[in-house]
Order: sequence, then C-alpha cells, then structure tokens
Amino acid sequence: PGRVHAFIPKAMEICRRDEPPLMEAARALAQNDFQSAAPVLARHLEAYPNDVLALRMLSEAQARADRPDLAEQTLRRCLELAPGFTLARHSLGQLLNGMGRYDEALAEAEELVRRDPNNKGSQRLVAATQNNRGEFGPSLAIYEAHLRANPQQPTIWMAYGHVLKTVGRTEEAIHAYRKSVELVPGLGLSYWSLAN
Repeated sequence: PGRVHAFIPKAMEICRRDEPPLMEAARALAQNDFQSAAPVLARHLEAYPNDVLALRMLSEAQARADRPDLAEQTLRRCLELAPGFTLARHSLGQLLNGMGRYDEALAEAEELVRRDPNNKGSQRLVAATQNNRGEFGPSLAIYEAHLRANPQQPTIWMAYGHVLKTVGRTEEAIHAYRKSVELVPGLGLSYWSLAN
C-alpha cells in the first residue's frame, strides 16, 4: 500500500484503447489516486465480473486504501479465474507478507518459483518471506546468488544488508549498504540503515 506497484505500467500497456475505464483506472493508480480508481473499476467489474486484469487493479486500489481484507478476497477471486496469473499471485504473496501471514505468503512465493524457477522476482519474494519468518539462511543464499549474477542491484544490496545486520554480520552489512548507495546515491533507507 502507498507505493506505485510495477504492475500499473504493465496494466496500461495491456489495456486496449477501446477500454477507457481501465486506462482511466490505471492512470489514477499510477498517480497513487486509488480513491478515484476504485469506483471506476467497480463499475467496470459490474459489467465484466471475470475481468482478471480489472480485478488485479481493484486489489491494488483496495490495498492502498488500507483494506487488505478486501484486497485478499479480490486477489483470490482473480486466481480462481486465472491460476496462472503470476502478477496476481505475486501480489497476494506480498499482501500476505504485509499482513504477517508468512506461512501463507511463502506458499504463494514457492508456487511462483515452482511454476517459473528462474523468475528473479519470485525468488526475491521467497527471500523476503523467509527473512520475515526468521529463516535467514535461505534469504542470504538467494540474495548472494542474485548479486553474484548481477552486482549492479542497489535494492538487493540493501535487502542483503538488512539480513546481514539481523544475523550480526555488521561489517558485511555496512559494506552492503555502502554498495547500495554507491549504485544509487539517493537510496535513503540505506543511509538510514547505515546511521542505525
């Protein structure tokens, strides 16, 4: 909630020009105007109740409105209709993480990896969820593998630093945070973590 999800630009690409309500809702969500997007999507879904793209967008609006219960219901409906809709499953995993339901979140993340073992976003969702569960070893292994494959990932360095700090590997955490701000000097959370 509160962040512009990467899904929204993709939704705008998917929406055809003859679907102005979805384009209008996608634009509103891209501007974090979830209050305008939700009624547009609700009206669209009255006419097309099985439109999984609109359902996914509605879940985003609901999550940003701090209604995770409704967002979860909407995402589960979306996945009933389209079990292979990976963006919806990823969103459900993120939502469940935010709700502190880590076992359920891990099940969704692992299902994503089962369906597409090479998907880096799904692997990172597993890492974040394992970290939330207090299983730091698997998180470290995933972040280390990603950084070996591509060390130019500032947010991965930052996430890696968080786990290193948690397990008491302070000097390595400092290095990871410094690496993240070296790559993106405006990464405020890394500066805060370094100061902390």
